[in-house]
Amino acid sequence: MRLSWRVIVPVVCVIAVCGVMLVRQAHHRGFEKRLVDDAQACRVRAEQGDAFSQYTLALMYHHGKGLPQDYGEAFRWYRKAADQGNVKAQYALGYMNYIGEGVPQNFYEAFNWYHKAADQGDAKAQYALGLSFYEGRGGPQDRVESARWYRKAADQGIAQAQYCLGYMYYYGQGVPLDRAEADRWFHKAAAQGDENSQRILGIKQAKWTKTQISILLFKLILGISLSIGFMLPGMSLENVRQRIITGTGVLSLLSAGLSWLSSTHFEMQQTKSVHIA
Repeated sequence: MRLSWRVIVPVVCVIAVCGVMLVRQAHHRGFEKRLVDDAQACRVRAEQGDAFSQYTLALMYHHGKGLPQDYGEAFRWYRKAADQGNVKAQYALGYMNYIGEGVPQNFYEAFNWYHKAADQGDAKAQYALGLSFYEGRGGPQDRVESARWYRKAADQGIAQAQYCLGYMYYYGQGVPLDRAEADRWFHKAAAQGDENSQRILGIKQAKWTKTQISILLFKLILGISLSIGFMLPGMSLENVRQRIITGTGVLSLLSAGLSWLSSTHFEMQQTKSVHIA
């Protein structure tokens, strides 16, 4: 008994989707188990005094990967690694002190840890230190020092620092007022996706949402299913109904392609004036 294409195509699509979901679930479970095993091995090395393992263990506690999320434990292990000179742990301590995560908020401590990490060349710490000097939190308010540390971070590619440095050049804060230099830094930050700089320059970048991705996948599956239906036994493009179905499938594929193209390009428009958000 020959099965109708109307039955075969939906069944194949359902089986394919279920198969993908099962594979993803199995992969996720395997990944979680590896994280737990890695956390146990990392703890052994951390307790033996290895600074990198102490930092990694703190990171696992901080984000709840392989271990229950525990900011207090994360801070404790960051501190052990930071005391041994681990620059990433020093930055993490500065961040946790700055926002009051795992410990009471303490701008002074944050400033000191940021400074330790920044002195070792950590770009994120240099940006954070520039922000601390700009706001006068934990240390003196000093726009010249702020610009100096922003530049160090900006030269290492930190988009937020590039935006902040552009902002300071635009208004002449801590540096000579220079709109051309400001524009140069705004463009550098915008090229990396910094939304503030893109807004200033009038640049919009499309972003994919989960809903958009789901719609795109639906269009692809529907398009493929309908457009190849004529290849099934008993089907032919000589049949008017089959032509309509196949044409609908092709249109669905074209729609998916156009959606992808329109969402993966910058839409640029010239603004009449520059506005700082």
